[in-house]
Amino acid sequence: MKFLGLKIYTKTKRLRNHTLSQLVDYIVSLNYESLIDLNKIHSKYEIERTICMITSEKSGVEIHEIELFHTFTYDLGME
Repeated sequence: MKFLGLKIYTKTKRLRNHTLSQLVDYIVSLNYESLIDLNKIHSKYEIERTICMITSEKSGVEIHEIELFHTFTYDLGME
């Protein structure tokens, strides 16, 4: 679904049980290509959101299941 030209969530995800901060993180991650200039990274937050979305794209794990404290092997089931 899009709002103001930005993806706000994937159709498989329910957002009712998440905080506003998590919602903002998901929106930034889903739209990292248009919101973050990879040639001019300005903050740790931009790096974190980009890594989360690339991880989601490459692994098939939904973005809402990826948190910064997760490990690839144990929490996300990747080897």
